[in-house]
Amino acid sequence: MNEKQITLVEKPVKIILESEYARGQSIADFRPYKTLADYPVHRIAVKFNYDAFIADFESIMKGR
Repeated sequence: MNEKQITLVEKPVKIILESEYARGQSIADFRPYKTLADYPVHRIAVKFNYDAFIADFESIMKGR
């Protein structure tokens, strides 16, 4: 994947592991505070070039 075609942000993310209705739900803290939630930080794609993504994906899947 060409990271030049993606806008990434680093935000804390919590994944709900134990819940009857929310298991697997991810919650990212995008609030504009200096101190965010104390969750592990992950890189999140917030904008990307869809056409470039599809071309990269097809190229990878076809083994080129």
